[in-house]
Amino acid sequence: MSAKRQVGPVALLFFFISVAWLSAEPSGRQSKLSHEDILFRATFDDSVDAQVFKGNPKASLDGPVVFEKGKFGKAIVTGEKGVRLTYTVGSHGYDPNLNCRQGSVSFYFKAVDWEPSEKRSHLFFRISNLSLLRVFTDQNGMLAFETGTDLHQKNGVRASLSDKKGGEWIHVLATWGEREIRLYVDGKLAARKANEDRFLSYALNTTFEVGDMPRGMGRESARKTLIDDFTLYRRPLAEDELHRVETSKPDNSSPEYQPPVAAIPRAVQSPVIDGNFSADEWKVAAELTNFSSVTDLKLAPVQTKAYVTYDRKKMFIALRSPVLPGVPLRAERKLRDQNVWNDDATQIFLTVPSGNRLQFVGNSIGTIFDRKYVKGTKYDVTWNGDWKYDSAVKDNIWTAELSISFDELGTEPPEPGETWRFNVTRDRAQPQNLSAWPTINGYGDLENFGTIVFVERGPSVITAPSFDGIIGTRANLQARITGVALTESSLVEVEWLAAAKGEVLFRRSQDIKIEPGKETQLLLDEVFSRPADMFSFIVKNKQTGKIIYRDMASFGLRQAITLSFSPLPSAGICKVNLRVGNPAVAAANPSAKIEVVAKGSNTAVAVMKLERLEKGRGSAQFEVGKLEAGIYDVRTEIIRGGKTLAQKTDQFTKPHEPWRGQTLGLSETPPPPWTPIRVQEKDGSVAVRCWNREVAFRGSTLPYQMKNTKQNVLSSPVQLFARAAGEDQAWSAGKLRITSQDKNQVTLKTTQTSKALSLQTKTSMEFDGLIWTEITVTPKQAVQLQTLDLLVPIKSRFAKYRHWPGNVALTGNLGRTKGWQWKSELPRRSYFWIGNDDLGLTWFFETLSQFLYADEKATVELLRDEDALYLKIHFVGAPVALKKPLTLSFGFQATPTRPRMKGWRAYGGGNIIGTNIEGFGRSEELTRYGSGYPEAANLDYYRRFVKEKQDWGWKAFPFSLITWSANFSPEMQYNVADWDLSGGVVKYSNSRKFWWGHVVCSASESYRDFYVWKAREFIRKTGVDGLYHDLQWNSRCGNSNHGPGESHRSIRADRALNRRIYTVMKTQFNRQVLRWDHASSLVCSVSSPFSDFFLTGEEMRRYPPEGKHPDYKVRANYFHNMRLDYFRACGATGRQWGVAPMFLIQMTDGGPGQMDALYSILLAHDAIPISEALAKDIRYIRRVQRTVAEFGIGADDLEFMPYWHENTPAKVTFTPNGGGPIRPFQVKYEIPDESRLRPEEAIGASIYTRPGKRSLVVVFNYTEDDGIAKVHIDTSALGLRGERVLATDAFTRLSWVRAGGELVMPVKSLSYRPIWVEALDEVDYKRAKIKETFPPYPKESLLAGYRPVYPNKERMDVEVVGDIQTKPFSGGSPIRTELAQTFSIKTPSKLHRVEVYHRDTAGAFAIRQPVSVAIVKLGADGLPTDEAIVSTDHFAPTWVDARLWRYSHFELKRSVMIAPGRYALVISKPAEAPEEFFHTRFPSVPSKKLPGENIFTRKIPTRLGEALNWKKDTNKVICFGVYGFTAP
Repeated sequence: MSAKRQVGPVALLFFFISVAWLSAEPSGRQSKLSHEDILFRATFDDSVDAQVFKGNPKASLDGPVVFEKGKFGKAIVTGEKGVRLTYTVGSHGYDPNLNCRQGSVSFYFKAVDWEPSEKRSHLFFRISNLSLLRVFTDQNGMLAFETGTDLHQKNGVRASLSDKKGGEWIHVLATWGEREIRLYVDGKLAARKANEDRFLSYALNTTFEVGDMPRGMGRESARKTLIDDFTLYRRPLAEDELHRVETSKPDNSSPEYQPPVAAIPRAVQSPVIDGNFSADEWKVAAELTNFSSVTDLKLAPVQTKAYVTYDRKKMFIALRSPVLPGVPLRAERKLRDQNVWNDDATQIFLTVPSGNRLQFVGNSIGTIFDRKYVKGTKYDVTWNGDWKYDSAVKDNIWTAELSISFDELGTEPPEPGETWRFNVTRDRAQPQNLSAWPTINGYGDLENFGTIVFVERGPSVITAPSFDGIIGTRANLQARITGVALTESSLVEVEWLAAAKGEVLFRRSQDIKIEPGKETQLLLDEVFSRPADMFSFIVKNKQTGKIIYRDMASFGLRQAITLSFSPLPSAGICKVNLRVGNPAVAAANPSAKIEVVAKGSNTAVAVMKLERLEKGRGSAQFEVGKLEAGIYDVRTEIIRGGKTLAQKTDQFTKPHEPWRGQTLGLSETPPPPWTPIRVQEKDGSVAVRCWNREVAFRGSTLPYQMKNTKQNVLSSPVQLFARAAGEDQAWSAGKLRITSQDKNQVTLKTTQTSKALSLQTKTSMEFDGLIWTEITVTPKQAVQLQTLDLLVPIKSRFAKYRHWPGNVALTGNLGRTKGWQWKSELPRRSYFWIGNDDLGLTWFFETLSQFLYADEKATVELLRDEDALYLKIHFVGAPVALKKPLTLSFGFQATPTRPRMKGWRAYGGGNIIGTNIEGFGRSEELTRYGSGYPEAANLDYYRRFVKEKQDWGWKAFPFSLITWSANFSPEMQYNVADWDLSGGVVKYSNSRKFWWGHVVCSASESYRDFYVWKAREFIRKTGVDGLYHDLQWNSRCGNSNHGPGESHRSIRADRALNRRIYTVMKTQFNRQVLRWDHASSLVCSVSSPFSDFFLTGEEMRRYPPEGKHPDYKVRANYFHNMRLDYFRACGATGRQWGVAPMFLIQMTDGGPGQMDALYSILLAHDAIPISEALAKDIRYIRRVQRTVAEFGIGADDLEFMPYWHENTPAKVTFTPNGGGPIRPFQVKYEIPDESRLRPEEAIGASIYTRPGKRSLVVVFNYTEDDGIAKVHIDTSALGLRGERVLATDAFTRLSWVRAGGELVMPVKSLSYRPIWVEALDEVDYKRAKIKETFPPYPKESLLAGYRPVYPNKERMDVEVVGDIQTKPFSGGSPIRTELAQTFSIKTPSKLHRVEVYHRDTAGAFAIRQPVSVAIVKLGADGLPTDEAIVSTDHFAPTWVDARLWRYSHFELKRSVMIAPGRYALVISKPAEAPEEFFHTRFPSVPSKKLPGENIFTRKIPTRLGEALNWKKDTNKVICFGVYGFTAP
C-alpha cells in the first residue's frame, strides 16, 4: 500500500473554499467579439426593423421600401430611389440603441449606379439632432467619419475610396471613444486620430438615420444605394474584431421577463398573528422570494422572504428579513398613517377582482399606514382597514405578520382559481434599498405586479429556490412542493433556466409527481459554462398547463466578497457592509480585515477588523471627516485560522467638495426687494413692521393685530383656547421679552399661566412677515385636558377663498353665510391659505407629534360668523390625561409678502413678441449626471447654446431641480445618507438613468451649501439668465439625520434654501438673474416669493389625453373644467402671494375660441404671462402678445385696477341676446353651491392703466349667452381728459369712438373685448377715423398671397435661399442666394404676420440660425428696393423645420400700417457652415395662382464691388400669406 498523507479538516475546508472562490471569480475581459457587444442590428432581410436591439427596434420610413439581394441575405434600397430609415437612440420608454460616448458602427453598402469616389456627397448614417455623429462621403469623394457636439466642435477622419468600384460591396466600420476615432474600409484601418472628451456627446433622447441622403451641394440626379447589415456596438472594436459576428439563434435566446406567479394554498390551520414565525403555522403557505431592487431591477443584496396563505375568512401574510449586524432597524413612526415607509418597513399592495387597490405599510414596532383606491376615483388615505399586525426581531431576523378579512377588503372569499395582483416590498433604511416581489420599476408599477392564484386543492410551492445560491458559474438550489391539499396525485412540470447576456446557458425540464399529503423536494446542483445573470424557475400543472409558480430574476455577477459603502459625512464616518457570497466561506465563520489605502500608496489610512462574520455578514466604519478627497483602494481579506480564504480590492471615492461649509446666500440684510425689519416697543407691546405689513403683540407671542396693506385682517387677537379639568383656562398676560433682533428677524418670548396650565412661548418674525411660534403647554399637575385650540379670527371680507394645496376641489370659495362650518383632516402638504383676491394669511406646521391627541378627521375647522371667519386648529379631539409637556409649533404669514418685479407682465415662456423666457436643458447632451443637475455636460457647447438664445433677445433659463437631485452625481453618491429624505431612488424614466434621482431634504445644511454654491458656479460659467426650478414643493422627510427627529415637512428649511439661492442671484452678479419656479397649485408664501415667476396650471393636464380623468382636467375650453373660484384661489394670479404668475397652457384641443376663452380669464385677472404648451392657437396668442406689447404692458408706470374693486372706474351692464336674466356659465360637473359662479361675477371690466397716457379696459362675459355690453369709463380717473380721449378695439385700432360716453359693443359668451383708451396727440387725432359706433369684433384677413393647405400637390419647382453651389458639378463656386416674392395690398391695412411654406436642409446637427424676412418697396423698374417697410429686426426670430414641410409664422413684434401698393417679401438666410450648404427650400407654383405677381432671385456677392442684381421669374410664385386687419 502506498503511503497516504493525512489532511486535517481545516486544510480540507480551505481547499474546498479556494476551489469555490476560484469558480466564483469573473473571467478576464474577452477580446473576442460576440453578440453580447451588439446594441443594435438591422439585417434588412425583408424587414426594416432591427433584429437585435436594446431599445426600440421599429423604423420610421421616408420613401418606398424595396429589398434586393444583399451581402448577407437581403439589403435595403436607399437613395432617391429608396428609403431613409429613422430609429430611436433612446427615450423614456426604451433603453439606448446607441452610445454617443463610445461605440462602433458597421455597415455594408453597394453603389449601384454611381462610383464610390464620385464628388457627390452621400450621407449613410447620422444622429438626427442633439449631437454630431455621422458617416458620409464628401464632395471630394472621400469617406468621412465625424463626431462632436455640433458643427462648431467636432473631430473627424477621412479615407480615400479611389480604389473602390461601383457595384461592389464595401464594408465601413467606424469607432469612437475618449482616446481615439478610427475608420476602417473593408477590414483595413484607413484613418485614425486622437480624440477628446469635448468631441463626445451625452445625447440620448434623439434618433439616428440610415440611408443614402444627399448632403452639401446635393446631386444632379437620383442615386441608388444598397445597405446591408447595419450594426451598432457597445464599444470601440479592435482591429482583430472587424468580422461579422452572428447573433444568438432565436431558440437559444433567453425568455423575456414575465411577472411572477404563485399558487396560494388554503391553510389547514390558520396562522396566529403574533410576530413569532413558526414553520408549522406557515407550512401550508406559498413562499415568495428573490426580491429585486427597484433601482437596478437586479436581485436585492439582502434577500427577504414572504409567505401567503388564506382561509375562508381572511388572508394571511408573513415577511422575514435579515437585520444586518450593527445596523438596527429604523422605527421612528409611531402614529398610524404617518409616512411609515421612511422606516424599515414592508409594504403590501393588493388588487382585488373589482379593480380596487389596497396598500398596507408596517414597520418593526407595529405602526401602520394604509389606504384604499376605489376604481375610477382616487386614493382614500382616511380609510383605516381592520388589519391585525404584529412584528418582532429574533436571531437577527425581523418577522412581520398580518391578516385581514375579505369583508374588510370589500370582496368575497376567493373562489378556487381566482387571481389577484400582488406586490410585497421591503423598504430598507440603511443601507438604503427598496426591493420587491416582483421586479418592478416603482411601487406603483401596476403592470408588473405579481399574480397570486388561490387554490384549494392544488399543489403549491412552499419553499422557492433562492437565487442567492447562484455564485459565479455554480448553482446550488432547492425547492419544495406540497400536496397537502391534494385528494389525488398531480403531475407537474418543473423548468430551471439560466441565461447570460440574453443567451440561454442551461435549461432543464422534469416531470414531478406530487402525492397527496406529502412534500416533494427539488434540487439543482449545476455548473454553467460562464456566470449567469438571469435565472427562472417555473412550475406548471402538467394536465392543465396552468402556471403554479413562476419566478424570474436578473442579477449582477455574484462574487465571493461584496462590499458596500454608506458614507455619513455629517457624522464624519463611512459605514462598510461586508457580505461573503460564497456559502462555503460563510460557513467557516471567518474574520475579516479591511484596509483603506490611498491610490498609489501602500499606507493604510484606516484599518477595520471584524473578529467573526455571522452568517457571512459584518459591518464596520471608518472616519472620512479628515480624509483627503480622492480615490482609495479598499482591500478586504477573509481569514480563518491565520490563512487567507479570499481577498478582494474595491474602490472608495471621496469627492472634491469646495462647497462644504460655504456661507453663500447668508446675508446680514434681507435680499431685495425686502427691507430690514423694524421693531417698536411701547407700553409692554411690541410692533414689528416689514414690507406692507405690521404685526402687534400684546401680552402674548401670538398676534394681537395683523395689519396688511394698512388693514387689520384679524377681528380679534389670535389665542390659544384651553379647557382643562372642566374649566375654560384664562391666561395671564405675559411680559414680552425681545431675546434677539437684527435686520432679518426678531424673537420674542414670554410665559403665561392659567389655573391648570402654564405656557412657555417663543415667536420669531422675519423680514417678509413670516411668524414661527413654539408653545410648550405644561400641566401644573396631571390634568384632564378637554380642549386645546388655536383660534385665528379673520375678518369676513378677507376670508373669501381657501387654498388647500394639491386639492382642486377644496381650493376656491368658502361658504359665505353665517353658520357655515367645515371640518377636515390636516392638509397633506402641512399648510393652507385663507384670503381674498388681494391678500390673505398662510398657516403651516412641520411635525405631526403635536397632533397626537387630535381627531384625525376634524383637526382643522372653519366657522363663519357675522363678521369673521374663525380658523380653529384642534390639538385635542377628545379628553386626554395630560401628564407631561406638549409642545406646539406652527407658523403664520400674511400675504402678499413682497412687491412684484417691475415689467413682469411682458414676460412669457415662448413669448417671442415680448420677453421670452426660454426653458431648456432636460436632456443628456446639455446637463451632467442627471436632469436638473447644475453643471454643463460640455461647457463650450453649452455656452454657445446659451449665447445663441441671448443673441435673439431671449432669456436663457435652464431646467434645474432643488428638491430632486441626480442619483449618479459624485456628490449624491457620497452624501445620500445625509441628503435623501429616506424615499430611495425616484425614477421618472425606467430606461434613461438621467431621470433617476433622490428626493432630497433641504434640512440638510450640507445640501444647502452644495446646491447654492453649485448654482452660483453654474450661472457664472454658463452665462445663463436665470434658473427654472421644477418640483418646487415640500415632501415629508423621514431621515433621522434631519430636523426634529420625527417625520416632518421641512417647510422652513425649504425656505432657507430658496432664500439663499435667491439672495445669490440678486447679489452675486452684476446683471439681472431671475428665478422661475414651477409648483402648479402648490404655491406657498413661505418660500414661493423667493422667485421672480411662479408657473402653475399643470394640474389641469389630461394625460394621456384620452381616457377617464378627474372632472377638472381640461380638454378644450377652460370654462368647462376649471372653476373660476379655483383659478382665483390657487395661485394662478400670484397677486395674493406677491409672485408674478405664469400660466401653463394644458389644453389638448386648441380649436377656435379656446384661447379667446382662456384669455378672457387671464386678462381680467392680471395673469397675462403664459407658458406655451400642448394644443394652442398660436396666431391668437401672438395677437394678444403684440397688442399688450404695443400698449406698454411692461412699463414701470403701469397699474392694474381689478373688476372686484368698487372704485375701478369702468362699469358694465349686459343684456343677453334675446333678453332674459344673466346666466353665469358653470363647469360641466356638479360642484358645491359656494363654488358656483354668481351673476355679479360673470360680467365686468378690469383696467390696465398708464396714468395720463393710455388704458386697456378688459370687458368680459362669463355667461352662457352672447349679448350687448354697455361700458361706462371714468376717463378722468385714469388721468385722461379732453376731447382727444378716444376708445377703440385694442386689437385693430383702425377706427375710434369718443370715450367719454357710453360704449356699446357685442361681447360673445366666454369671451371679452379689449378696449384701448388714449388721449391722442394732435397729429394722430387728425388722422383718426372717428365713428359713432364701437368697432366690431376683429376679423383677421389674408391681405395678400396664395396659401394652399397642401402646396406640394401643386408644386412645379423648388426655390432655394441660403448656401448653394453654382454649377455644382461643372466647376461652380459656393454662393448664397436670396428670394423675393411680390404682393399687392389693395386697401390700407394693419400688418402683423407673414406665413411662408418651406423646409430647411436636412443636415448635420448645428446650432442653427433663423430665416430672415423683410418687406420692401418695389422701385419704378418693378424690382425690389433697399427701402424697407418692415425690416428684419421688426420680425421675431423664426426657425424652419428640417423634418417636414410646413408654414412658418414670421410675426411682427409690432403691427405696421401699410398703404395700398405693390411690395416684395425678401427672404434670406444668414451664413452658417458653408461646407454644409445649409439652405431653405420653397415649393413654387404657377404664377397664375397669384395673377400679376412673381418672384425674384439674386446672389449675395462674395467680393467687393459685385452687383446685387435681382433676376425676375414671371412663371412662378411661392406659397405664402400676408395677414392683418383691413381698415374700414
